[in-house]
Amino acid sequence: MEGTERVHTAGRLVSVGSVIDPDSRTLPVRFAVANPDRALKVGMLAEGHLLVGEPVEGVAVPAAALQDEDGLPVVYVKVGGEAFLR
Repeated sequence: MEGTERVHTAGRLVSVGSVIDPDSRTLPVRFAVANPDRALKVGMLAEGHLLVGEPVEGVAVPAAALQDEDGLPVVYVKVGGEAFLR
């Protein structure tokens, strides 16, 4: 973190911004981290790495796009003015 020696700490994701800055290609996020010695100050910058699960192969669609066909969830894709079942 800015102004300190390299510090490794865990945190909890609190919020994620809704708009990506087109110039910096960044998205604001906020994490809650323990700060028992008060070394971290408001406005300091930090570099972070997110640990996430293994990649999953698939397609994400809004829940509202799902249709029920014979008890199975399906999605229709519009291509060239025609709708196709996927």
